[in-house]
Amino acid sequence: GRKETNVPSMPGGLAPHITTFHTYVARTDKEAEALVREAFELYCRTRLYAKPWTYEQIRANGLALFGSVETIAEKLIALHRMGVEHVATLSNFGALSAERVEASMRLMIDEVLPIVNRATAP
Repeated sequence: GRKETNVPSMPGGLAPHITTFHTYVARTDKEAEALVREAFELYCRTRLYAKPWTYEQIRANGLALFGSVETIAEKLIALHRMGVEHVATLSNFGALSAERVEASMRLMIDEVLPIVNRATAP
């Protein structure tokens, strides 16, 4: 991110833009990969206009929120420090089951967001 590379925040931030990421939160990074890899790659293979990213590529380029509570919180905090004020999550993709989608969303609401809110409070 910008802070890690000593690059200043975007002038005026990125507001009012909404940044959107495919998202899956699990207890560990390894669990997230096991539960979402196949669904994400299916999504990419079957979307007419989706770039055919692999799970490794999307994790490496930072264009998804896949991982543990701590990993996702750290990424959201870094985005906030870069001036990103609004993030939308794509939580239901690639034939993920309703149970997996809900479990991920629960972790985001109950565990990730409180960490992010504490770290970014004025």
